[in-house]
This record gives sequence, structure tokens and C-alpha cells, in this order.
Amino acid sequence: AKQRFFKILDARGKDARVVANNDDEYGRRVLRETTVPVVSFGTLGGSDLTVEKIELTSDGMKFDVTVGDGSVAVTSGLVGRHNIYNMLAAMGVTCSMGLPLAKTVAAMSKVPPVPGRLECIDMGQTFNVVVDYAHTADALENVLNTLREITPGRILLTFGCGGNRDAGKRMQMGEVAAKLADYTVVTSDNPRKEPPAAIAAQIEAGYRSVRADGERAILDRHLAIADVIHRAKLGDTVLIAGKGHETFQEQHDAVVPFDDRRHAAEVLQDLNGGRRILRAA
Repeated sequence: AKQRFFKILDARGKDARVVANNDDEYGRRVLRETTVPVVSFGTLGGSDLTVEKIELTSDGMKFDVTVGDGSVAVTSGLVGRHNIYNMLAAMGVTCSMGLPLAKTVAAMSKVPPVPGRLECIDMGQTFNVVVDYAHTADALENVLNTLREITPGRILLTFGCGGNRDAGKRMQMGEVAAKLADYTVVTSDNPRKEPPAAIAAQIEAGYRSVRADGERAILDRHLAIADVIHRAKLGDTVLIAGKGHETFQEQHDAVVPFDDRRHAAEVLQDLNGGRRILRAA
């Protein structure tokens, strides 16, 4: 497939353009081996578009992009280092088309966060609450690493795994949580026709293969969300993972309304009003 990729590019000749990540091993191979014009981007220097002065926060990011002898300041409400690469790729495409970089940067500064992807729930609390669609071990690892970079305190995590789907990822996700989160609540996702307790037990087995502390199971997802939020302190980040933008939960033969974002906001609103949802025993 990779060789076919190069042949397609070469066949397009002068009309083709390659925009690739110079920080990535495969990206460097693409830049090195293709015979068509290239635009490289990266954070390590030596690229057509090079990033400097990166500032990452829970509210977004700031960085400078150097092109030739010039530099452009970028501000974005998107969260996470991976979005720097996404924006650089977009800049590379527009630059290869001859569009002014400043115009691209201005447009990107207005791009809103993607619903359910590192979506922050802000009700005026002193800690971060983030909802993300991560529902595989790799995705959960990437999100936790991203949050660790912008979290001065602890990471408190709640997640589950879907029923009647790939059961092999359950232990793997438990292992990731044990390695990268400070406190984990295993809960239900979309259990479908599987017993939620059985799914949770497989996740917990993976977790406990790494460590024995810092984890509990609360199968009621609303109570699980309340538990991690109630434990959060100044500088912490709460991650509610697995469902992201979804507004439903599949249980047995029913599809019931459930939105992680709404439930998190309700818990935070209760906290702000001095009312606390009781944790599960």
C-alpha cells in the first residue's frame, strides 16, 4: 500500500503536492522518497513550517509558526499537542496552494472544539472536566498523555467498555488507566446485552495486573461521573471517557438518553449550589 502511494504521487507529476510531518518517522520517509514537490512541517526544526514557543493549557494553545524569514503567531481554542500537527498540516496544504499563511491562521483561530473530543465542561469550578470519545486503549493512552501535559494536579478518570464488541481491548484499557491515571472509576459504557459487571471485571483485571490501588467500580455511570468530580481539587483534571458526543446509552434491548456532558454539568452545578450527589458506597 505504501509503495502504491508513492507511485500515485509520482504519476501526478508537477500537479501533485506532499504535505508531511517531519517529526514523524513515516512522514520523513514520504518527504525523502517522493519525487513531487513537498511541504514539511514539525516542531523539531528543519521544516518548511516550524513551530516555536508552544504554550498548552486547558483552554487551548498558543504557538509561533516560522516560515522562511517570517513568523506568525497562532492562537486556538483546540486542546492538545496533536492539534498543533493538525493545524500545521492544514497550513501546509494552503501554503502549497499559494494562499497567504496569515489568512489560514486567522481562519483556524475561529475553529471551535469538536463535540465530544477533549470537550471541556466549565461551570466555574477550580479544576478541569473533560469529555472524550476515547474508547480504545490507544485512544485512551493518547488522551491521558495529552491531559498530563496540561494538568498540574491529578488525573481522575472514569470509563467503561461497550458490550457485544471487541472484548480484547478491555484488559488493555484497564492497564492504560492503571499506568496513566491517578484515580480510576470503572463504569458502564454501552453494555448492550452483556452484564455490566462482567465487562467491568475484565477491565479491572487489566488494571490490577499493573497496580492494586486507586481504582473502584461504580456501574451506574451517573454516580461514577459524580464520584470523580466530587474527588477533584484545584489543578486536577477529570476525564470522562468512552462516549464523547453520544447522547444515549444502550442497555439490554433499550436505548435510553444519556449525555456525559449534561450529567457532568449537572453534578458541577449541584456542587456550585452546595448540593452534592452522594457517592456510591
